[in-house]
Amino acid sequence: MLALLLVFGCMVPDYFWLKSMHDKLPMKKPMIVLFSFLLHTFCVISAKAFAALEFQDLHAFVYGMRIYGTILLCPIALCIAAKAGKWKLRDVSDIVSVALMYGLFAIRINCLKNGCCRSVPVTFLGGHRLPIVEAEMLLWAILAVYWLPRVKRGETYGQVYPCLMISYGIFRFIIEWFREEYVPVGSWHMGHIWSLVCLIIGLSACFSIQSQHKARKGVQKRRR
Repeated sequence: MLALLLVFGCMVPDYFWLKSMHDKLPMKKPMIVLFSFLLHTFCVISAKAFAALEFQDLHAFVYGMRIYGTILLCPIALCIAAKAGKWKLRDVSDIVSVALMYGLFAIRINCLKNGCCRSVPVTFLGGHRLPIVEAEMLLWAILAVYWLPRVKRGETYGQVYPCLMISYGIFRFIIEWFREEYVPVGSWHMGHIWSLVCLIIGLSACFSIQSQHKARKGVQKRRR
């Protein structure tokens, strides 16, 4: 029930955001609502499916979420959306990335309710736990505040999602050392592995996009 409420809750800011970007992603009002619903439903389902696969337990689909499922699978959804809407992939990636940050923020509300994804008791803090769930929610809020005006002004060219992956990969790799983990890999966590995967994919995509952007700018200068 909470997951469904989070989906509908994210649709409110999404509606106004997507409506404001009508020049790049033209959609009628009912389509904006449907698009937002599908986006955040995908976020929740992919996170739950990833949890079920990682824990090899169907109960995890009901009670668990792994944000890596959303982050690693979302590029597929972005490509499908760009093709279906006949939009530029870089516009879809940048605009939807901002909307996705709302969804990733909301997913952690579910963690707060369930008491999962907590920090282990930290010795140098007298056995207290670090507020790592709240810290991640703050991360998504900061990224949204940073990127939203830049996307709105047309200052981005497809690099927002790769930067999202890089930011989360670095952040999550650090906090994994303090996080409760249910699928350890030696002294590491599975979260460390997925963080590195996110970081590598994000960096590769970012360098590729920057190279393409420089090439386009070079062509434009020669034409002038």
